[in-house]
Amino acid sequence: MMSVEVPVAGVEGEEEVYVVDTSVIIEGVVSKMVKEGKIRGRVIVHKVTISELENQANQGKVIGFLGLKEISRLRELASEGLIKFEIVGERPKPHDIKYAHAGAIDAIIRDLAWELNAILVVSDRVQAEVAKALGIRVLYIKPKPKTKLKIEEYFDDKTMSVHLKEGTPPVAKKGKPGEWYFVELSSKPITR
Repeated sequence: MMSVEVPVAGVEGEEEVYVVDTSVIIEGVVSKMVKEGKIRGRVIVHKVTISELENQANQGKVIGFLGLKEISRLRELASEGLIKFEIVGERPKPHDIKYAHAGAIDAIIRDLAWELNAILVVSDRVQAEVAKALGIRVLYIKPKPKTKLKIEEYFDDKTMSVHLKEGTPPVAKKGKPGEWYFVELSSKPITR
């Protein structure tokens, strides 16, 4: 469920400008908000976000692909006339990437919102608080709660696989390749 924490208001008659950060792109909520009419005007993505998503996709991380799909959805919504969509800025420099964990990439995105007097759309609590402290208008969208699959309760750092079969107790294969053993995880048989 989305929730907007900071009310957003623009000057009457002016087109609203939104700078979206990587967190909301990955969550996939911007296109949904555009479809619902909650975001109209210009939606801007900095190239550092594209680079970050590309890097994650190159590492095989699902979030990179999810983010790139969201960028494509925003392009489609722009072609339908629902928003104006732009990708701006320069790719990150090596030192930006090196210090990404320290907020260098987030700072680039915040600076863009500041320069354009735009609303910064985020799902990252720290990014939202820093931007508010700097006087940047923020649209904070709470991230979707992470749901845990029931099977996850059977895994720990030594578990290689879990074997589930209806009518039998769950069994885990623990250890490492070449040195593993089976452990019954519960005496209770699995049911549907």
